[in-house]
Amino acid sequence: MEKSHVELRLPVYSFHIDSNQNVNNIVFLQWLEIARQRLMEQAGYAVETLEAKGFMGVVTETCIRYHKPMSLCDEVTIQLWIRDLRRISVLLAYRFCNGEQELVAEGTQEALFVSLKTGKPYRISAEQRAPFERFVLEDGLVYQ
Repeated sequence: MEKSHVELRLPVYSFHIDSNQNVNNIVFLQWLEIARQRLMEQAGYAVETLEAKGFMGVVTETCIRYHKPMSLCDEVTIQLWIRDLRRISVLLAYRFCNGEQELVAEGTQEALFVSLKTGKPYRISAEQRAPFERFVLEDGLVYQ
């Protein structure tokens, strides 16, 4: 199976900018959500299909380390992959680069698989896990 990652480019708009003339930290959280939904879609778990799948991922922790500011008229490249795929949770890893492809931030998100019926932790089967396998990359395989 060929390994993959999610990569998307988004523009920085004026409404992303804070009083310090940099991209506000809350925007990075929004970008995390966009990238995570893109991964779910590419794995066949788009939001509109989750009810039929029986489970969803609930983010339980987000950690972002900022390295450089970003400003208006820049472009962000977001790279997302799965660092660790477990039976009831997943650890996602992210990189954010500016238009010059310099690392501006990196982070992780922990998500718990939860049953849509009970709201309790859900153990995914091997069949449910399979579409996510191609996104599992070792830490050393960070794309640049």
